[in-house]
Amino acid sequence: MIVYAAVDIENESRCFLLLVLAFVLVLPACAAKTIPLADLDRSRLSTQTELKVYHYKPAPFTVVTTGAKIATMTGIAFGAIGGALGGGYAASAMASEGKQWVNTYGLEDPVLRVKSRLLSLMGNTLPSVSLRPIQEPLIDDALTAAKARGDVGIILEVSTRSWSVGNPFKSLSTYQYWGQARLVDATEAKIIWQGICKFQDDESKENYTQDQLKADNAAILKAKIAEVADSCADQLFEQFSSKPGVPKTGTTSEGGSSTKTAPASP
Repeated sequence: MIVYAAVDIENESRCFLLLVLAFVLVLPACAAKTIPLADLDRSRLSTQTELKVYHYKPAPFTVVTTGAKIATMTGIAFGAIGGALGGGYAASAMASEGKQWVNTYGLEDPVLRVKSRLLSLMGNTLPSVSLRPIQEPLIDDALTAAKARGDVGIILEVSTRSWSVGNPFKSLSTYQYWGQARLVDATEAKIIWQGICKFQDDESKENYTQDQLKADNAAILKAKIAEVADSCADQLFEQFSSKPGVPKTGTTSEGGSSTKTAPASP
């Protein structure tokens, strides 16, 4: 998982504060790990006539405000009680600011773009399988939910685990994204493959302010979101194509390495 900064957390108060923040920023991606697709399951998939492809409802978008950053640092300085108060305020402020950005600038969870590009890539490797995207988003990610819906065989689920702007320990304008895709054996209620993509801006190469990200109806941010979504789909497809035991590239990309970043406004 990507932690929000290379900060050495040494005492209980700092850990407590980060746990509070984790419910908004980090926790969704903590439990996720890559699971390679076994050869037998790959053969089953290639002979399946149809593959239903689902996506999950939009994940909350969060933005670290100056107030949230101050509350975070204050909470760290004043122990467990300060951590509880600071972390609670910071989490609420980030969720509220994120919702405002979504409503004001029309930001959309990248999951549909990731899903569309991933389907296009997978279609070339599964020529005899009809890929059927389902428009209605899922809410329940329990493995038993697929069977309860009446699904049989193997299905594909794509989700945004977390997306946000700002790092409470560093820059307020870094963009972070965590995406996930998984193949589920609906009959057995079992994950047979899981891919993870993670992106975080390279702060040494990005000098945007939040005002620049919001300028021109958030043009720079929207371009960044789109580019990262495409990169995420590419990473997921690479993991899907990799066979067990064969080394693959890492799932974490930094702006300026495997993912291009949007150019600054002139």
